[in-house]
Amino acid sequence: MAAGRPLVTTSKTGVAELVGGAEAGALVPPRDPTVLVEAFRPYLLDSARAGADGRRARNVIETHCSPDRVAAKRELAYEEAVVRWRATLTGRTLTRIGQRARASSSWSYRAP
Repeated sequence: MAAGRPLVTTSKTGVAELVGGAEAGALVPPRDPTVLVEAFRPYLLDSARAGADGRRARNVIETHCSPDRVAAKRELAYEEAVVRWRATLTGRTLTRIGQRARASSSWSYRAP
């Protein structure tokens, strides 16, 4: 795709969602050689179509797979993981405080 060529791939690969909606190639079911051959046929017989789909494939890579875009997505995933982790810690801390409060009859917490 980065080379400006359409991609023929199975629906079970990680790039399937990039190819599927972008008209940048063809998706075929796994282990179906007949369908695989038919998916290649338009690109082998029509160079204009292969070129157009190849340009769309290159655009998909430039848009969705640039180093900056990948880094931003990874950073967002890490931030989300930290937020979720902190939420579990807060829940545990509040649970422990509540357990201690019930265990001690002389201690009580009043909200400010």
